[in-house]
Amino acid sequence: MKTYLLPVGLLISGAAQAQTLPAVEPPAHYRWFAGVATGLQLYETISRPGPIRYLGKVGLTPFFVSGGYQLTPRLAVQAEFSQRDPADRNVSSSGYSPDGQLLESTDRRREYDAAVPLLARYRLTRPQQAFHIDGLLGISILYHVYRQEIILSADGVPYSHYLIDETAWNKYLTGGLGAGLTVRQRVDVGLNLVINQNLETVRRTIEHFAYYSIKPSLTLSARYFFIRRPVQRGAF
Repeated sequence: MKTYLLPVGLLISGAAQAQTLPAVEPPAHYRWFAGVATGLQLYETISRPGPIRYLGKVGLTPFFVSGGYQLTPRLAVQAEFSQRDPADRNVSSSGYSPDGQLLESTDRRREYDAAVPLLARYRLTRPQQAFHIDGLLGISILYHVYRQEIILSADGVPYSHYLIDETAWNKYLTGGLGAGLTVRQRVDVGLNLVINQNLETVRRTIEHFAYYSIKPSLTLSARYFFIRRPVQRGAF
């Protein structure tokens, strides 16, 4: 009988110890996050309202929003949104010609820009470190609107009409680095520096060293992580 009492006693002791150990929660590596940022984003724009191609520059500031998902402890994907929507400009002037005609001019302008960078964020340092360096790479999309209409009239009769409409979609290769600090378990602050290269002018940039077409973006950001907990048994 003694040969059976020892294993039974070990089983009972092990079961009692297992009941007293706290349940170990798996690490929360896969997390949604949302963020806000402030800074400046610059883009080179290309429009074709006619046979002429127009090149311009757009600066978006001061606030941006973002959201993303942490795929692995090192890799995350994110989308940002920023826009510039100044008030429409309407300028009118009038005067008289030497022969007494009433001359009037009207200048109307509409501007709007919205950018959506779609980026992958890869952790270059150890994921557990509070201070970290991330590599950023992806595609940015910019919706650019510039519309100007000028109407000249004499004695109320229009005699000249000038219209330019530079509405266009622009796509960019975006890449750079981000340095951040985890200040709490779910809060991360960082400084991000990326460059934006319009995909239509990549060849010009390489062949003619036209680096002026590469535009930088610098933002100071804060992200909040929503930890995805595993579903407990019996939970709905």
